[in-house]
Amino acid sequence: MSCDEDKTTYDALEYPSDAFISLSGTTTSVPESSTTPIEIVATYSNSLADFTSDVSVDFTISSDIAIEGTHYTVVDGKSSFNFPVGVFTDKIEIIPIDNITEDGDKVLAITLENSTVNLGFPGPDSLGKTLEIILADDDCAKNEDLRPYEGSWTGDDNCGGYTGVTLNTYLPCLEDGAGLTFTGLGYNWLQDPSYWAETITAEYPTFMTVDLDAGTVEIAEQAFVTTLYDGDYTEYNIFGSGTIDTSGSSPVITIQYDMTNVQNPQWGPMSQTGGTPCSGVFEATFTLD
Repeated sequence: MSCDEDKTTYDALEYPSDAFISLSGTTTSVPESSTTPIEIVATYSNSLADFTSDVSVDFTISSDIAIEGTHYTVVDGKSSFNFPVGVFTDKIEIIPIDNITEDGDKVLAITLENSTVNLGFPGPDSLGKTLEIILADDDCAKNEDLRPYEGSWTGDDNCGGYTGVTLNTYLPCLEDGAGLTFTGLGYNWLQDPSYWAETITAEYPTFMTVDLDAGTVEIAEQAFVTTLYDGDYTEYNIFGSGTIDTSGSSPVITIQYDMTNVQNPQWGPMSQTGGTPCSGVFEATFTLD
């Protein structure tokens, strides 16, 4: 008994060119606020054994909106990919510039140009010859009237008689309301080993309504910090009110505030708790640096 064997012969996969340079991918997206460089890698593919000379390829960056130096920078000012003999990859790095303005996404097109070898993967579409980078706008509209009051403030806190206390304020999205978010209020006495002696493990951007016309500030009760003491975590809320005086050379904020223990609401405001060295409503006064 015998059997016949059918043999099928396949042609070797061949590209229409022996060498080409291509970019990794066709599209990528990063937040505009990212500080991590965007790496764009080019690869030199050569099926020949006689790679005996250096190869380079220029690239251009085009955009309908984005401007170099305003919306992005090219690290080291590179304008080409270079492949010395034996090196088959090179990269450029682009860093977005956050303009802190809600003005939409921006698209950059990185395009390979001018080389002695083909550009892009073989095929009619030349994929890999152009790479699109989307700088995704992650900004939001803000109350620019309050922009001058964003920053670091220094002042005093009557709880413990602290001086040189720091309050940091930030301009939130307009949808949050007319005000500032802040951190730092009460931190000194909360963490002082001779006072409340707790370690702040998490802080939350607390919102403070600011009315410049009325010269008032208001802090509705909300999450403030989480602390650690003797192995236990405690969450604190904060609330308060005060004034903002913009008549001088530097604005001054005075805040009367208090805190509550979320896990033990029956204790009431901390200024009234027997364990605190302070009594009455806490008050702090800050001047913008």
